[in-house]
Amino acid sequence: MIRRAVRAVGILIAVLTIPVTLLATSAPAGAVTGFRLSETNGEFAIGLPGLCPVCAVEEKAPGRLVQLVPLTNKYEGIYFEYRIQFVENTNLCVGIAQTDPLGVYAVNCSNGLGTAWALKPNNGSDTFINRAESQAGGVDVYLTGSNKLDSQFRLSTFGTPSGGRQRFYER
Repeated sequence: MIRRAVRAVGILIAVLTIPVTLLATSAPAGAVTGFRLSETNGEFAIGLPGLCPVCAVEEKAPGRLVQLVPLTNKYEGIYFEYRIQFVENTNLCVGIAQTDPLGVYAVNCSNGLGTAWALKPNNGSDTFINRAESQAGGVDVYLTGSNKLDSQFRLSTFGTPSGGRQRFYER
């Protein structure tokens, strides 16, 4: 009787360990992960003309693969913060440049300016608030596109400019 119970517990542990091991293993080297961060009411996604530091982040079709890297802070104590990191070069993130604080650029993830983005979820039509520029200016500024191929993403207050694309989804 005790042997059966021990055997049953051993089998149960083995059965539960296999899925946990599968979940804990990482994707094989070279596996593509990430998604395209696309304008909800537009045609384009976050992209770059090249993978260079301080290149303008532009509206592209289909755009570059990115991933959201969680940070430990919460913006205004509510919204989780992330870095928007390029999959093809994980040293580069979406951020801002000191010379053009309202323009959006590819910058170094570890010490780049304005790489913390607060994700404000809205049923798959999410907005991204730039923490550094919002705190410096005292008003929330959002990642904004103009739905024009090759135009640079900018930062602007919510709802401006008229026709600006400030909602995004993962595709």
